[in-house]
Amino acid sequence: MMVTVNETLERLSAFGGELVKVIGLLAWRFENRSLESTAVAERGERSTLWLEVDDETPAMDEGMLIRWSGKRVVVSGILRAPDPKFGGCGHFSMWPAELLVRSIRRD
Repeated sequence: MMVTVNETLERLSAFGGELVKVIGLLAWRFENRSLESTAVAERGERSTLWLEVDDETPAMDEGMLIRWSGKRVVVSGILRAPDPKFGGCGHFSMWPAELLVRSIRRD
């Protein structure tokens, strides 16, 4: 099942820890690796997901991801809620949740 960024955030308690596919606009640049809502009318201040990578994330072409910034993509990953000590995810805890990336593809 594919969901939007906002649907993911609305269902964070149900989807937390699960592998999900989320469609959104990619941001891949210094201090901002995130997925934003595609619908302008649905965008809120925090309608984005931080994209986290770890040792299990398959190797990705950094140059390609930079070129894809602003484009619609589908990110498969494990949805995680923020650590209660920080209240957010990513750089300066600015994102309401994160996806532990397993794959990114153009939509």
